[in-house]
Amino acid sequence: MCEFIRVNSQEVKHKTGYRVYSVGREFLEYKDSDVTYKIHSEFGGGLEKNNIKMYIFTAHLYNKYDQVVIVSEIEKKNIFSKVIKAAKFLTTYPIEIVDE
Repeated sequence: MCEFIRVNSQEVKHKTGYRVYSVGREFLEYKDSDVTYKIHSEFGGGLEKNNIKMYIFTAHLYNKYDQVVIVSEIEKKNIFSKVIKAAKFLTTYPIEIVDE
């Protein structure tokens, strides 16, 4: 059985309840209970479909005001792991992780 269900074309929900969805052109949003974080992401590459990738930037988490949020390294890795899994379900484009 799949871990995710597609809520709509830009949102997925994990079987444990957290959601990941696209927020504009530059962010994915992670929401779990009362916690919400934004993750910088972009599509880029060549003009051909085969060259386009989704880039997920793992240096920082952001709040709804685009301010950097400080969390423990363990929590940060856990959140990014969940977001990357959800992004793989959300898009058919290759995903590249950028740590800057």
